[in-house]
Amino acid sequence: MQTVYRLRKKDGSYVWIYANAKVVSKEGNLYRVAGYWVDITNLKELEEKLKEEKKLFETLAQNLPAGLLLLKGGKIIFVNDYTLKLFGYTRHEVMNKSPFEFLPFHYRKRAQKVLNEAGTCIEKPKEYTLKLKTKKGEDKYVRLYIISFKKDEECIVLILFTDVTNEILLRKKVYYLAFFDQLTGLPNRHLFIMLLQRFIHDEETNNLHVCMLNLKNFGEINFLFGFDKGDEILKEIANRLRTLVKEGAAARLSGKAFGIALRNKEREEVVELVEKLSKEKVDSVDLNIKAGISSYPQDGENPKELLEKAELALLFAKNTVNFYKKEYEEKLKKELRIKEFLEESIEKKEFGVVYQPIVSLKDFRPVGAEALVRWYHPELGEVPPSIFVPVAEKYGLVSQINYIVMEKAFRELSDFVKEREFYLSINVNAEQFYSVELIQKLIEFEEKFKFPLRNVILELTERALMAKSEKAVEILSELKKLGVKIAIDDFGTGYSSMHYLVEFDVDEIKIDKSFIDKMLENVNAWQVVRNIIELTHNLNALALAEGVENEEQIRELKKLLCDEAQGYYFSPPLPFKKLIEFVENERQNLIK
Repeated sequence: MQTVYRLRKKDGSYVWIYANAKVVSKEGNLYRVAGYWVDITNLKELEEKLKEEKKLFETLAQNLPAGLLLLKGGKIIFVNDYTLKLFGYTRHEVMNKSPFEFLPFHYRKRAQKVLNEAGTCIEKPKEYTLKLKTKKGEDKYVRLYIISFKKDEECIVLILFTDVTNEILLRKKVYYLAFFDQLTGLPNRHLFIMLLQRFIHDEETNNLHVCMLNLKNFGEINFLFGFDKGDEILKEIANRLRTLVKEGAAARLSGKAFGIALRNKEREEVVELVEKLSKEKVDSVDLNIKAGISSYPQDGENPKELLEKAELALLFAKNTVNFYKKEYEEKLKKELRIKEFLEESIEKKEFGVVYQPIVSLKDFRPVGAEALVRWYHPELGEVPPSIFVPVAEKYGLVSQINYIVMEKAFRELSDFVKEREFYLSINVNAEQFYSVELIQKLIEFEEKFKFPLRNVILELTERALMAKSEKAVEILSELKKLGVKIAIDDFGTGYSSMHYLVEFDVDEIKIDKSFIDKMLENVNAWQVVRNIIELTHNLNALALAEGVENEEQIRELKKLLCDEAQGYYFSPPLPFKKLIEFVENERQNLIK
């Protein structure tokens, strides 16, 4: 018989007794017992202490704001509630299982090595960051610490970990924000420069072409189709670059500029890639893409130099693709000088206006004039439009110049047009046309100079009018209410959509000079001119031939019933006073 009991001592304290006894004989109701008592008070106190420590450990472990696992012999012997809650398992599913059963396959080989080392109880504590899966398949990032110690000659492995998912995701987001473009998902300029640096130092890089792409008509796309469509087109370009650029990298460098780094490619391959990118439309929208290219090592030895040279090549790109040339650096200096002077002249309104007469082919009477800009700079002298207009277009200065021309023409011709049927034709670009400022300016100048808007014709290109028909119809309706007439300039070189032409209700169609130049020698050009005139008359509009230079062209245009013409055959562009003389002289000739 064995038992444990407690006895009270004389002083009131207790002593724990372990009793072990055995009956050795029995006489009636009398038993003779032999045994022994042992004072186990110290042992009992130690047991109670161990229970308290175990309870304390479990309380701490279960309330720890971190995961805790104990492994013995490679099996889980303890898991706290934090771990179960984080990964969605029950205690029954985890206890006495190997941790490998819960690890992604690609971690297992490495984990086996780590746990084997920890199982020797020699290695120092190790720290790792892992991406694990919950029971439901959700990703969780944990930072874990592995510690091993000996207990009863066995090695116990303690794994302590914290959930760092939010921290890692925030870090990834910060990294993404710092090095990737938010719209397209492509690397940004900072990361692109780092990639270029890596390519340059890579021994496998035999050559490197750095290409800067620019969507030249991006501003026009935004004006015509809206910013959402512009964003869609940028994303589609990015998707195409991901597909096309295999050996290298692609990035979005700024609003409408993309960068490409192509390793170990021939120049012809680079040209082919860019041309393939630019030829395909996006939702029926043409992509006017230009590319400037520099090459390592001949054009530069670091990313900064290569990007600068590529951008310089882009500035002077006339065709789709242009490779850097050293002469561009001097050209850029001259161009920037012109740009600076243009901005000064815009501020001071130093541009002049000349007028090219427009003549009726029925009676050769001057019926109007087209206002054209001229620029005389105190330092540069008279600068031809062929020099400064491309610079103004490149740097977005055309609209400001056009409004200066409009204001000066209204001022000079206001009294003249009131006395006769004579119209003023003024060029506006797409940016002006789709801006509320255009109508505001027309009303402002009408009131300021008392210029009748019924005598105004605004010239727009097909591309500007027809790319966004609904918006164009709305604006044209507002202009018609003011009495303003509309002419389509350079007709035949753009979209030429019959549906849109009917919707627009234009007043005049100007036949491009390129067709007039060839019409006497080229049957196809002659046919185009005839078709445009017939089309124009079917739309109840007037047909005007541009760039007429000889009598033979006049005779043929009259046969084709063209209504009006302008060109050097009648008169070059004239200053205001000379225009008045020209009109009066022709009027006197008609009277005679």
